[in-house]
Amino acid sequence: MIRSLVCLCVVAVLTWASARSAFAFEPIAFTDIPDLVGKQVFAGVNIPLGSVWAYAGEPLTLVAAPPVKRGDTTTYEFVRVKTEDSKEVDVPLRFLSKTALRFNLRSPGTARQLVLALLADAFDLPAKMHELQVKYQYNARSSASPDEYSQLESLEESFRFERTLLHDLVHGALVSKDQALRDGTTKWLVSASDETILDWYCHGIPDKKLKAKLENADLALNALDGGVLHLDFVVGQLYKEKADKLWRRGLSDLPAEKLEKLDAENLARIDKEIEKHQKTTTKSFAEAKLDRAHAQ
Repeated sequence: MIRSLVCLCVVAVLTWASARSAFAFEPIAFTDIPDLVGKQVFAGVNIPLGSVWAYAGEPLTLVAAPPVKRGDTTTYEFVRVKTEDSKEVDVPLRFLSKTALRFNLRSPGTARQLVLALLADAFDLPAKMHELQVKYQYNARSSASPDEYSQLESLEESFRFERTLLHDLVHGALVSKDQALRDGTTKWLVSASDETILDWYCHGIPDKKLKAKLENADLALNALDGGVLHLDFVVGQLYKEKADKLWRRGLSDLPAEKLEKLDAENLARIDKEIEKHQKTTTKSFAEAKLDRAHAQ
């Protein structure tokens, strides 16, 4: 039953992902790096570059990528990028996207456009993370290859950033305007042509009708965060409990038949919990899709 549910979930995720546009955040695979040197990549989050910042969606040029050897494996941790004003700095690879995002904080458009662009960009990322977790029986952090692990970290960085920014635009970060304009990570608000973005970021959407509509964007990402990513972690812990048989601790002197009975009871309990969480995950994908539709 669990295996069939996993297969159905993978099919749903692949169908979901293939239906979306490729024009969005995409982590950089190690195998892509040699061909990307000298070409354009994009900031996936807001990146401090010494005294200046590269803001999410901003184009950068990948100028160098020193490899790091780990045994027989070639990995990459930091790469050198050049900004549009020719400043060169080293940044973590996980902060970069291979492709353009659906938004650029240097020119974010209107406040409403930015919220919907953040939703569109973040929406597919949990499905990609979930697919990787399923592939490794919810233990990707330990079992995935260094390349896949790096991509998983990159997806997480981007999703958390976009989810937080969207939430702050809808509900307000509850900071003063001077604080927002002084802080490097939010100084991009200065150049936003729509001053509504600054108002929304600091205090949330004042129009109750519009807020009620765009709250669905926040609900969609919340469903994916809590109902997919969090439950993937919970299921991973349950798989670990099955493998370690923690219930046997201190009971090694019990007769074999009693240990076998204890194993059967606990394995049945865990399998039931895993099945319940996997059903919730499938339901969360569907709920997120509905919430997204209501936000448009």
